[in-house]
Amino acid sequence: MPRGFTLFELVISIAVLSILLMAAGPSFTRLLEDQSVKRFAGEIEGFFIQAKSESVLQNKKLNLFYIDDSVSWIISLNPEGSSVATIAEAKNTSLAFIESLNHPNITMSSSISALTFDPVRATPNLSRSFYFYKDNNKKLKLSVHNITGRIKLCGLEGAFYGYKKC
Repeated sequence: MPRGFTLFELVISIAVLSILLMAAGPSFTRLLEDQSVKRFAGEIEGFFIQAKSESVLQNKKLNLFYIDDSVSWIISLNPEGSSVATIAEAKNTSLAFIESLNHPNITMSSSISALTFDPVRATPNLSRSFYFYKDNNKKLKLSVHNITGRIKLCGLEGAFYGYKKC
């Protein structure tokens, strides 16, 4: 009685496995893209929390700058009194930053270019929102409130990536 598999049985098994993997490929790609957006959402939310904490820790007003030069973008946390106009200036003077180079294919936008965090209350001087997405139909919105200092992350037009609808 022979033991093992014949070459024909191995070829058939590999062919069936290949077909199953090809069918799972597109959904796996979508899963990876969704995870990269969720990871970025957590990172940007953490960055805003860090900005609030750092302002209190240093007992100084800190500026958060958002610069978008249509090719790339950056969000940087800079000491009070600093003013930046370019991404290179933001990198050179920042305490911390997040840039599009580390997050390819994520588009970001905001109606403001700067926020100032108060060192006593850990609140920004303005209530503003930042929008980001990889898929234009699944935009996420990060809002900061100037009175409470609350940071809220939600899906703009629906529940996306595990975040509730705004």
